[in-house]
Amino acid sequence: MELPEGVWVNLAALAKPLIDGTIAAFHEHDDPESLDLVATRVGAQVSVPAGDVRSLLRRNAAGVLGSRRLLWPWRDGVQWNPADDRLSAVRIGLEPRRATDRNAGVRIRGSLVEIAPKSA
Repeated sequence: MELPEGVWVNLAALAKPLIDGTIAAFHEHDDPESLDLVATRVGAQVSVPAGDVRSLLRRNAAGVLGSRRLLWPWRDGVQWNPADDRLSAVRIGLEPRRATDRNAGVRIRGSLVEIAPKSA
């Protein structure tokens, strides 16, 4: 994660939502009964049309972690359910960026790696 010089963040407070959001991005939502409602709620939270959210939840080209009931309606929002139990390791580092960078916001980069079990 890269931050503009002089910007401070509480990495511990960012870690859980960052990890859950990343893992969720590699799933597809497989509950057709809740799809319209959760798409509407997520769309309202991020100012994206519900139809676009619905399409992304159902046909996710990056959904390499498979289909699951990724979201539940909860109170007035949604509850996310990424398969974070399948996560083996995470490394998050902070790197300052030069103040002259045109995009002075926070930049996050990473990779998803699958580790195959060792064969006997």
